Amino acid sequence: MTGFGSETYSKEELVAELGSAYLCALTGIEAGTFDNSAAYVAGWLQKLSNDRSLIISAASAAQKSVDYILNIQPKKNDAPLVTENPDESMVHVGT
Repeated sequence: MTGFGSETYSKEELVAELGSAYLCALTGIEAGTFDNSAAYVAGWLQKLSNDRSLIISAASAAQKSVDYILNIQPKKNDAPLVTENPDESMVHVGT
């Protein structure tokens, strides 16, 4: 099943909402949208709670979408987004 509420739909909605949150933060329109986005993301994550790696893959897909929308091309010498030490990892939202 791929309709509303299905696992596939839920994953796509999670990616879309994360991408939307990234774009809102970049454009400075996060005021008033952050709480709604956080609740929406939490709802989709709860629905998909049996997939522990979901947030990582969804965030990665959302970042790729944002980069595409903003026409950001990866540079050959860019450092990896995830390092060996999780404390040094960061989300790249584009510059």
